[in-house]
Amino acid sequence: IDRFNLLKKIFIISNKIESATSKEVHITLIKHLLSLPKDNVNYVVECGCYHGASSASLSIICKIIGRKLIIYDSFEGLPSEENMKERIYPHLLISGFYKKGMYKSNLDIVKNNIKLYGDLSVCEFRKGFFKNTLIDHKEDIDFLFLDVDLTSSTSDSVKFLWPFIKDNSY
Repeated sequence: IDRFNLLKKIFIISNKIESATSKEVHITLIKHLLSLPKDNVNYVVECGCYHGASSASLSIICKIIGRKLIIYDSFEGLPSEENMKERIYPHLLISGFYKKGMYKSNLDIVKNNIKLYGDLSVCEFRKGFFKNTLIDHKEDIDFLFLDVDLTSSTSDSVKFLWPFIKDNSY
């Protein structure tokens, strides 16, 4: 793996696709994906993709390691608001509370972003709110990235996906 070009791609993705996920998080995701045992041959799953920045990064690595990436998102933004705790994104210099519809995107925008900056061939999209879509998940998981923001979305993700996370996985 040409690490320099890989990092270059991640920086391009982070600069070209609007995201609440920092470059450092992208690099950490990649580091852990690349360290999966070679005999792990199950799926990579991402819950919450916004405009697809992390999806593009994950798709590049999935192509390299021969995995499929399942992307769950409503493409309608957050299902509700949550005012329990202020969110803070120091890398974006913003803070505030989660609002219904926040992080809304469009499936076509996400697909186009991954096509331009990642590898669409390894991606499968499952559209809908987590409480409705994750209940049907059946694939074993070697790597799970939860970028879901809300407590209720985190709870749904853990409830429905935890049984599918395999040993020696992230």
